[in-house]
This record gives sequence, C-alpha cells and structure tokens, in this order.
Amino acid sequence: MAHISLVETVSRIDPHEWDDLVGGNIFLSHSWLRLIEKTSKIPTKFRYLLAQDSSKILAALFCRGQNQEVIPTSLDHVLYGRFAGTARLAGLTLQPSLICEAVGGHHQGIMFRKDLSGTDRKNLLTLLLISVEDMARIEGHTLCFRQFPTEDNDSAKVFSSRRYLCTPEFPLNYLDIEWNSFAGYLKTLKKWHPETEKSIRNEINRSRRAGVMIHRLEDTSSVCFRLHAVADAHYKRLNASPFPYQPEFFGKIKEYLGDKVVIYTAVKGEQIIGVLIMLRSNGNAFLPIIGIDTEYVRKDGIYFNLAFNQPIRDGIESGLRRLYFGVLLSETKIRRGCRLSDANIYLQTEGRISHFITRPILACRSWKMRLMRRSLPRSIQAQSIRNLPVQAGDLPR
Repeated sequence: MAHISLVETVSRIDPHEWDDLVGGNIFLSHSWLRLIEKTSKIPTKFRYLLAQDSSKILAALFCRGQNQEVIPTSLDHVLYGRFAGTARLAGLTLQPSLICEAVGGHHQGIMFRKDLSGTDRKNLLTLLLISVEDMARIEGHTLCFRQFPTEDNDSAKVFSSRRYLCTPEFPLNYLDIEWNSFAGYLKTLKKWHPETEKSIRNEINRSRRAGVMIHRLEDTSSVCFRLHAVADAHYKRLNASPFPYQPEFFGKIKEYLGDKVVIYTAVKGEQIIGVLIMLRSNGNAFLPIIGIDTEYVRKDGIYFNLAFNQPIRDGIESGLRRLYFGVLLSETKIRRGCRLSDANIYLQTEGRISHFITRPILACRSWKMRLMRRSLPRSIQAQSIRNLPVQAGDLPR
C-alpha cells in the first residue's frame, strides 16, 4: 500500500530516482528544479508529494504556491487575462492558489512510474489528489492542475468524479522536424505558404546586412548580468513585471544542465542584444525564455532569427525530432509550419458558493477559447506541410 509524504525541496529527493520517475521531462528534472528553487525571485513555496511503497517512489505531484499578487503567471491572469485586476476588485479572485504544473514548460506536474497499469495510475492519482486537496483546504488555496493533455481520458474521469471544473489551455505550438536541411524546410514552406518563406529569407538577409550575428554561448559567467538585463527588459516590456529569476539563473544554468541547454545570443558589434534559452531532452527541444534589447525589438529581423530561424536550422542539423515554441503568436507559428497541441486546466475552488460562481465564468472562458481556436488557420493546413516532399538545396543568401 502506497503512503504519501511531503517534501519541500527537490534537494531532499534522490536525483536518480526522481529523474527516472519523470522520464526525461526536462522541466521536471532534478537539475532544472534545483536551479529554479535557487534562483527564483518570487517567494514561492514548492511542494513535492511522493507516493511511495517500501522501496521506491511510485508517483509524485509537484506544485507551488501563489500569493495574491497579479503577475503574468498568476491563476487570475491565466483565467481572466487582461481583466484579472477587475476580477480581483470584484471579489472574484482565485488566489492564493496551489498550481500543479511543470515550471517554465508546458507539462502537467503529476508523474507515474512507466511500469504502472492504468488502474494503478488512477488509484495513485486519487490518493495524491486527496492529499493535495486537504493541503489546499487547510491553507485556503484554490487548487489548479494545468497542462493535462485532452486525450488523457483516465485523468479526466478522476477529476470529474471529484467535481473539478475544466477549461482549455491556450494551445501549444510545436514543429515536427521532417527535413534534412534548412533549405529543404524553406523549399517545402514555399509550396505551402510562399509569403512566409519570402519573409524568412528577408529576415536572414536583413540581419546579415546589419552585422548581427547569432552565437552559441558556452561560458556565461562573465555576461550573466547582461543576459539578465536583456531578458528583464524584454519581460517588463511585455508583462509589466520583472523577469522572475535572478542574474545567477544565467550564470548557473550550464553548470546545472550541461549539454541539455543551449544559450543563443544575438550580438551586434561586441554588444549582446538578444538571448534565447533552448532546453533539449529525448530528441525534443523547448524554447522557454527569450529576451531582446528594447532598442532592437523591431529592427533587423532579430526577433525572428533568434526565436525561429536559428533554432529551426540547428534543430534540423542536429537531428532533433520536435521543437516547442510556446503558446503565443500561434498564427505566425502555424505559417512557419507549426501545429497545435491542446490541453486542459482542472480547477477546484473552496466551498459550494465559490464553485457555483466560478462555473459560469469558466464556461464563458471556454466558449471564448473555442472561438479563438477556430479563428486560427485550420489544422488541415498545418498538417499538409508534412506531406510535401523533402528536398535539399542551397542555403538562403
């Protein structure tokens, strides 16, 4: 019979056993979580609920607490968007909250051993939910589970049986790499969306003419404060709040993650004007962090070369299978060959009255999300790109 224990730092969990449990998911890896715990600027209480038998961890739930502050990652902001402040003034806030999801990545925060049966997984999920629900109730927190794949029917049934409310996540954009060269990617793209292919060539040429170079950075110790300044300025411009990690984040990330992390910098002259973090695991790559110097945001094609063109080129050349590009700018990403992956949010509020009030709000949000999803280019267009022939050719000049 499994028992549940609570740990408040991943450093107290055996790294080999934990990484074996998470199965290569880099955003739940022991090294990434240690880095986040060490460098997070936002005071956050991390919790690790472990379901164990006498010899090993069978399943685990990772969650973190959020206070009343309305920040871009807060539950109010996720569910209400730009109306988060209004909702809070109207007494409709869902904070403080306990959020169960991977940090920085788009993955749910519950893990199971690979050799468990479907029945065992459902039983362990129920056991973990009972424990975290008790924790949320005692602390007066809304409980939220994010990034559950829509096709995970077993988990959906467990959440439904426990009266969780459900609403869609913003769809995640990803690119399956099915070309043997960047030129082949462009040639395929030209047949599917010629204007985008033309734009990509123009972006590359504009950066070259402006003298902007994109490099891989191996040693960050001497430039971590500059990398942080660029990321912080970018984050403040878009989110009206500071970058959530200390400068030490950039100084330590290579030490903690080794060759699983690639740090790209856009350089003009000797000045770093852009930074992109790529995390790689199991043939996939994720791009969770980008920063562009505010002076160069809309200049010389820097954003598009740093955020898309260079990672795609390197992904093809290094044999990656898939690149994940986050949830924003979906139409732009679809035109570059991306497809969409859907996931759900599950929410449990404290008390029947709160549940009764929140249900129609989430129903309205779900309706708006479906409209937004239908307004994007049809999935058949994104799907068609993979059926075009793969060809090699000259690189753009």
